[in-house]
Amino acid sequence: MRKIVINENNYNEKIRNLLVFLGLFLIIFSIRSKSWWKVIIGVVFIYFSIYKKKIFITEEGIEYNYKGIFFKHKEEINFSTLSHVTILKSKNEKYLFYFIKSDFAKKMEVEKEYVDSIVNLIESREDKIPIEYVVDK
Repeated sequence: MRKIVINENNYNEKIRNLLVFLGLFLIIFSIRSKSWWKVIIGVVFIYFSIYKKKIFITEEGIEYNYKGIFFKHKEEINFSTLSHVTILKSKNEKYLFYFIKSDFAKKMEVEKEYVDSIVNLIESREDKIPIEYVVDK
């Protein structure tokens, strides 16, 4: 089974370390000064430095894996439930994939290097999901 791994939150390691440091700094000094809103901000900084989102595209569909401090969540979208896929090239040289079901759409931002392999994977399916390309003028 082919699997394409796409990561949407590739934080720079320096930024991640800075968020942890600022979070710990705010928590420690806000407890001393009894400023509870700074504790909350510090916890939020630490939470977002640890939060991870991974996306896998397989022959069956799309798999979203979310991992935080206190939770893990897995969401799957099967290609057989999709009505069509829309691909839009954004201004920052990335591509936006909209996987559209009858009642909702799921957006995914993809680097240019992955676009052809994702399209080939979708087109290789037997149920032939329509792919629409939108050109921004």
